[in-house]
Amino acid sequence: MNEAEHDQHLRVVLQPLIGFLGHVISTNGILVDPNKILAILNWNPPRNVIKVHSFLGLAGYYRRFVKFFSIIALSITRLFQKDV
Repeated sequence: MNEAEHDQHLRVVLQPLIGFLGHVISTNGILVDPNKILAILNWNPPRNVIKVHSFLGLAGYYRRFVKFFSIIALSITRLFQKDV
């Protein structure tokens, strides 16, 4: 590795915010990439059981970032019960 490559690696590592696999990593911790939040907010409402399952799976991936996620998701999971 030459000096220019070393300098480039330092710039990447010392960035205040680094995007990685749909997350933003900073000195304050791991955050959700704002573009991913927009994608979820703009998601078309699911119209059948398969699409509801799909959305719940997507939202569940980000559950650690949503306070009281299980309570919020409960109303959706109740839709899977018989006679609803």
